[in-house]
This record gives sequence, structure tokens and C-alpha cells, in this order.
Amino acid sequence: MNRIPEGYADCWTPIESNPEIFTELAQNIGLSKSLVFEDIWGLDPDSIALLSRPVLAVVLVFPTGEKYEQNVAAGNIEKPSTTDDNVICLLLSPDLKDKYLKAAQDGDSTVPENAADEVDFHYTCFVKSNGHLYELNGDLSGPVDLGRLNEDEDVLSGAGLGHINRFMQANGDPSSNIGFSMLALAPKHES
Repeated sequence: MNRIPEGYADCWTPIESNPEIFTELAQNIGLSKSLVFEDIWGLDPDSIALLSRPVLAVVLVFPTGEKYEQNVAAGNIEKPSTTDDNVICLLLSPDLKDKYLKAAQDGDSTVPENAADEVDFHYTCFVKSNGHLYELNGDLSGPVDLGRLNEDEDVLSGAGLGHINRFMQANGDPSSNIGFSMLALAPKHES
């Protein structure tokens, strides 16, 4: 499985999983100012109740341990049905990369000197679009359609939450690994 699209050899500096950094970057590249990223403190009902709704996307960062690497190598991670050439065009945009690199420098984490250095964390995103839940994973060649969500369901509804929990269980032990972190994309709280 190719981790980088064929013909694309550029590497990007890892970005910190920080809601302020994600919000600023996303808004700088065109996300509505009415949407923000929020920390998800847990997947229990009390923690989920703290979030603005509807949750449009969940960004999950997790340690790429042996379990995940075995799943990738074995092809156990669901494969996409199509490749989106628009994603590759975005990756090649100098303006996007400049904004991204600024955001990568803004966090508290130590930034690798060489963007090509291996890091032990990986991002996956779960997003609702056109009534479906999709997994966006850079280790795959395109989005994975995980099925329909009802109109009144968001990414942290029962079906979406089930997919996120299964992904976390299949790729590590989130109950004992503090390396898992999640952000929700949701409407901005009105003050």
C-alpha cells in the first residue's frame, strides 16, 4: 500500500493535535469562522455532552504501534473505492503548505528538524458528508465510505461512535494508552 501518492515525494512537518492550531489553520484555508475544533475528553456520554453539536468531524491522533502497522501491512484497514485527485492537487498547493508549516511551528511540541523523519503518531479523520460517514486516512488512497448516517445523526451518534471505537480497538488499546487524542469539528459556542 502506498503511503504517499505516486509522483508525490514531499513531506510535511507533523502538526500538534491542538484545537486552537487546527481551528486557525482550517479557517486560514477557508473553513467558516462559525466552526471550531474542540478537545474531546472521552467517548462516554458525559464527555460527549460537553461538545457543541452537531459534530461534523472527529480528528483522531494515535500512536502507530505494532498493531496499526500490522493492520496496514496486512491490508486489514478498509480500502477506499475511489481516489480523489483533488486531494493530491491540494497537497501540491504552495499556499496551503505555507499556511500548514506556520501552524506546525505554533504548537508546544518539538517539531522534527527533518519533515521526512518517522513519527510515532498518525491522524485519521471521521467525517459526515452527504448523509454518509467517511474515514479519511493518509495511509489509504482515498476516503472510505463507512455507511449512512440518518439526517439527525452526527459523527458522535451511535453509528459514528461505533466506527470510531472499533477503529481505536483494532489499532491499539485506547484505555491504557495516553497517546490517543481527539478533536471535534463543531459549531462555535455562542458567548
